Amino acid sequence: MVFGPVGLLAFFPAKFRLRVLRPERFSVPPGQERYARGVIMDAGEAIRLRIQEALRDMLSARQSVWFG
Repeated sequence: MVFGPVGLLAFFPAKFRLRVLRPERFSVPPGQERYARGVIMDAGEAIRLRIQEALRDMLSARQSVWFG
């Protein structure tokens, strides 16, 4: 334990901020069993970039590490 027995009695409140991004929809074209690997890789990269952008926006809006 970091703070010894006092650590059992004290707690540090944590603030969580969540942002829900728009859902991604996929539909397989008729006559095709599954997507090509390149389509999946491109979609995954686009999703990763959207998440990264949302995280940067949230970090830039944050006032303080301790007070949210």
